[in-house]
Amino acid sequence: PIWSREQIRRIQKDIENVLCLNGRLDSEGLVLEDTATQLVKGRKDAYKQAEAIIERMKNKGRYTSAQLQRIIDQLQNSDRREAYAGVILFVLKQRQKRLLAQKK
Repeated sequence: PIWSREQIRRIQKDIENVLCLNGRLDSEGLVLEDTATQLVKGRKDAYKQAEAIIERMKNKGRYTSAQLQRIIDQLQNSDRREAYAGVILFVLKQRQKRLLAQKK
């Protein structure tokens, strides 16, 4: 065999405990949250966060393509991006395109 049993055990441990590719497990190795569920939840939360940013801009009368570009630039140029920043950027860029089409 290519891999020894010990190597396979270490790889499995990395997959489960370090990388959490199979989701979060309890002390007995049973799945608490699977990876797919967490990904969907993370994306939905990021979408809601982007919508909240837009809502705050609207409430302050600052919902313009230029202001959206400023926030987009801040997110893109940040030294450390938060999880699912790509989703937030996608939503903000889509909204900015709409505003530019409306010349706002």
